[in-house]
Amino acid sequence: MLRSSLVVTASSVFGLAVGFAREILIVRTWGAGATADSILVAVFIPEAFRMLLAGGVLVSATLPLWLACEDRATRRAWSATLTLSILAAVTVLVAILLLLDNACIWVIGPGLEPYARESAVSLFHIAIFALPGLFLQALLTTQHHANNAFLWPALGALLFNIPGVSYLLWAGAQSTPQGFVISLIIGSVLTALPLLPRAWRNDWRPFGSLQLTF
Repeated sequence: MLRSSLVVTASSVFGLAVGFAREILIVRTWGAGATADSILVAVFIPEAFRMLLAGGVLVSATLPLWLACEDRATRRAWSATLTLSILAAVTVLVAILLLLDNACIWVIGPGLEPYARESAVSLFHIAIFALPGLFLQALLTTQHHANNAFLWPALGALLFNIPGVSYLLWAGAQSTPQGFVISLIIGSVLTALPLLPRAWRNDWRPFGSLQLTF
């Protein structure tokens, strides 16, 4: 038990360290100027949701309900209903944020220069599509916690940040803000993918009684 706790803690800390390295690489690549500011402002809302979900807001609400499901059919039906409801809610959320793009950027970065604000809005249109993957990861974490499996959920921060860090290290001075933000979307998908097999084995079915084997 102690060893498992240490591994989970180390995974979480390492993920935070990689996130810190990502911020350093942003400044090293674009300097402490308008470009870096526009990137940080553009990804603020996805980052805020990631931290909120990582704190267990969704899991704490769904875990008791999942544990209350007494049989396989109930769990599958409940997971399908919840998944589709969250998918619909995230779709509406993304649409609202896209409609309020200028207002969001103005609230988050009121001191941005006009050029940086335009760039931030453009990047925001890309970054906001990291939300579906982040919500899926939080949803799948419920099935893992229900079975006392904590390692893959704890690797969320690491998996989210690795594509961005890898891109900045690989592209170097040729890095573009758009490429970096796209790497965060890839990271959001990576946070959820490792959780799928166990969640499926534990009767998570996003579309009802669909049969697949992992």
